[in-house]
Amino acid sequence: MQVVESLLGWTANIIQILTALFAIWVFWNTRQRLKRYVERARAVGTATPAALAIGIGGSIKGTVRQYLDAHDLAGVPIEEFVYPGLLPKRKFYDVLRELHKIKQAMTDTGVTEVHLFYKGPVTLAMGIGSVFENWVPVKIYEFDHSIGGYEFDFTLGKGTVLELLREAGAEGEEIVMDHIGA
Repeated sequence: MQVVESLLGWTANIIQILTALFAIWVFWNTRQRLKRYVERARAVGTATPAALAIGIGGSIKGTVRQYLDAHDLAGVPIEEFVYPGLLPKRKFYDVLRELHKIKQAMTDTGVTEVHLFYKGPVTLAMGIGSVFENWVPVKIYEFDHSIGGYEFDFTLGKGTVLELLREAGAEGEEIVMDHIGA
């Protein structure tokens, strides 16, 4: 009986390891395909920009269109996600799932750059950043109340967060070196 239990244990372990290796291979393969696709699109000069207007509490499409028209981006199509009214916190994950579907649809259409405009809760913005991190370059725009419109803030691209950590470490190193007089 112990032999059978031992054999079943080993078999279960092997199945677990093979499943983990298969999942890693699927993720790696998908990432490589997307990377090759974006590189090919950039190489042949077929950049396909798109705008994403996320409005929690109402549409922001009109303001986004004004910005794009004023900044030589008039032909860029706008994908819109609107949640009318107040968004309860329990619905945040539903919104993120919907945005993931929009991201997949944009990937399927060959988008190589996204202009992201957002109006909504800050805590949801962090989740949105995690959905769109490590994808095509995503240009983030912030609403500036003093001008009554959007303004470019920064580009979220592959490794952006890691690059920020590297920069912060370098700045910290400089401060310590200045402090000790080296």
